[in-house]
Amino acid sequence: MQINELRKLIQEVKLQEALQRGIQQVVHPFKAVFIFGPAGAGKTTIKEHLGVPDNFVSVNTDELVESVFPRFNLSLDYTEGDEQVKQELRKLLQQATANKAKAQINKCRPLLFDTPGDKPAKIRKIVRGLVDIGYDVALFQINVPPEYSVVTDQGRGEEGGRTLGRELTRDIANRYQIEIVRGGAYLQLGQERGVTLLADKVYPNLFDLRDGSLRPDFDPSILQDDELELQDPIEGRPSKYMRNPFLHASWDTAKETLNTAQKNLSQWLSGELPENPTGRTLYDALEYIQDQGVGTLGDQITDIAQYGAEHIKNPEQYPLSPEVDEALYLTIGVRAKIEKAVPSEKYPETDPKYSPLQVKYKGPAYTKKGAPTTKDITRSLNLEELKEFMALINKKNST
Repeated sequence: MQINELRKLIQEVKLQEALQRGIQQVVHPFKAVFIFGPAGAGKTTIKEHLGVPDNFVSVNTDELVESVFPRFNLSLDYTEGDEQVKQELRKLLQQATANKAKAQINKCRPLLFDTPGDKPAKIRKIVRGLVDIGYDVALFQINVPPEYSVVTDQGRGEEGGRTLGRELTRDIANRYQIEIVRGGAYLQLGQERGVTLLADKVYPNLFDLRDGSLRPDFDPSILQDDELELQDPIEGRPSKYMRNPFLHASWDTAKETLNTAQKNLSQWLSGELPENPTGRTLYDALEYIQDQGVGTLGDQITDIAQYGAEHIKNPEQYPLSPEVDEALYLTIGVRAKIEKAVPSEKYPETDPKYSPLQVKYKGPAYTKKGAPTTKDITRSLNLEELKEFMALINKKNST
C-alpha cells in the first residue's frame, strides 16, 4: 500500500469517527430549560406533562446527594448527624455538578435546570451566561403554598428520602413566594435576548391533571383567603403575610397556563438549529469541522479554536470556511464564558493545602492586634472513605 493510499484510508477512518459523535448527532443543541418551583411543587411531573425531551441533561445537585450520601451511611435528613460534614460534602457535589454542566455546555448538549430558583441574582447570571455562549433558554414557573412544601419535605424524609428540614424548607418556600411570585423576578428575563417564557404566569399546581379537580392535598380555603401566611422559619417569631396568589384560582385558568406552556415549548423545540445567532454560528462551524473528518473534532465548542490552530499549521489539510472564521472570534474566551455561566463554588478543594473535609475556622472579628489565630477542623471520614467518595464523584461527573 502506497503512502498516499494509507493517508486516504486514515482520513476515511477519521471521518467515520467524527460522523459518529459530532455536533450533528446532538438533538436539540444549544437548548436549556429552567423549571422553577419550591419543594413539592411537582416539577418532575410537570416537566413530563409539558413534554421536555428525555435527552435533556439534568443539572441538579440533589440527584448526586441522593446517590452518594447513603453509600457513606449519611442520612438524607439534613437535620440529622454531623451537619458540618454534610455541608462540606454537598459543596463537593455542587462542584461536581457544575463541572458536569460545563462539560455538557462545551458539547452543546440540551440542559434541564430543575431548581427552586429562590436566588434570582444567581439564576439570572447563569441564564445570561448561557445566552452569551449561544444557548436558547426557556423558563417555566410552578407554585404551591409554603405549608405544603414543608409537609411534602417532611413526608419525603419519613420515607427515607432527602429532606432539608422544616426551617430551611420554609425559608426557601417563603423566599420563592416573595421573590418569584410577588416580585416577578423572572418575568423581566422574558424580554431579554435568547430567553423565552413558556408562560407569563406562575402555574398553580393545585389541581388533578386528569380531571381538573382540586387535589385532596389542599384545603379549599386556599382558593378563598385574601392573604397567604408566610410563617417564620424560626418558631415563636410572627408570620408575614402577602396577597394570596392562589385566590380564585381555577382549573380553567391553570389549564390555560399549562396549555400555553406546552404549545410554546413545542414551538421552541421545533427548530433543528438554535435561534440564538451565536449558537447558530457555532453550530455551523462545528458542522463544517465534523464534515472534514479530522479525528473527533466537531464534538465540542473548544474544537473550533483547535481547528483554527491546525489550519495555521496546515491550511491545505484544515481548510478554513467562512463559518469557522466567524466562529473563531466568538470562541475567544469560551472557557471563561462557560465558567461564568456555571460558576464554581468558592471552595478550596483543589488546593493541596486543604482536605475536602477540612474547614477553615474564621474565629472572632479582627482586633487591634490583627487577624485572630485560626485552626483547622478535620471531620470524620477517613482517607480510604475519602478516596472512594472522590472516585464516585469523578465517575458521576464523567457520565
